[in-house]
Amino acid sequence: MNRPPAFQFYPSDWFDFKVQRMSLTAQGAYIKLLCFMWKDSKDQCSILDNDTAIASALGTTVEQWLKLRAEMQVEDDSLFEQKSGKLLSKRLAFEVAKQKEYREMQSKKGKASAEQRFNRGSTVVQPEGQPEVNSSSPSSSPSSSSSLSSTPPLSLKEKETTTSSPAGKAIKGSPDKNGYHAAVVKAIRESYKQKFGSEYLFRGGQDGAHVKRLLGTYAPEQVVAMWCEFLRCKWDFAGRDGATVKVPHNITGFISRLESVIEYGDWKKKMEEPNFKNYMTEILIKKEAVQP
Repeated sequence: MNRPPAFQFYPSDWFDFKVQRMSLTAQGAYIKLLCFMWKDSKDQCSILDNDTAIASALGTTVEQWLKLRAEMQVEDDSLFEQKSGKLLSKRLAFEVAKQKEYREMQSKKGKASAEQRFNRGSTVVQPEGQPEVNSSSPSSSPSSSSSLSSTPPLSLKEKETTTSSPAGKAIKGSPDKNGYHAAVVKAIRESYKQKFGSEYLFRGGQDGAHVKRLLGTYAPEQVVAMWCEFLRCKWDFAGRDGATVKVPHNITGFISRLESVIEYGDWKKKMEEPNFKNYMTEILIKKEAVQP
């Protein structure tokens, strides 16, 4: 299978603290190393941990590279993992695994479509989720291990929910027809800040589209309760070379693990908590005054 030639770059991801704490020179060296990893390494997420070779590739001296390296490899909060004589980017490892999963999914759908056309004529199986860009760059910026960009869009289950919101309107399977998007975004931001003590960097276009799609299938109370359950847990999966890749606590990560959150079930307990019910009632009744 051909190597993916590119990853997407999202400016909002680049403004993650781990990147912005570095000097401009170190930031430039960092993105250059990520490009070397993606383009030249077999696994597309690592580079030989050889200071002389890296300094030469960056066009600088070993002494200068070691200073830049110190900015990247802050103790207990480094950008690269040192493993088996290599510098490994878990962020890129996540991208590799994500693109592989997406390609395999599209391949299965293509085979299913061909089989249906063969058996039934010209019927085409439409993909449940379309990539946000063409297949040459279906991934996001690898700016840090804690900030994740786009996962292939969610394929929401074809189902309806008749759960009523506190505002008294039933939510059925249409894209946020009752206008709860801004209220849910506010709840997402507030619950994130309560959990981690920092502001959630909300990407209006991509994150907003995900929220609207969720509200086309689930009631706002359900979306917020499932989001809170997602924030409560740690999520990861095995990437290439056995590396454990963490799923970041953002909306894209939430979408990628939604089915697991639903199956886990504790979000339903959240919906029964009196404080949660009161909060959602207040925020949804005041939805007209909420700004996204």
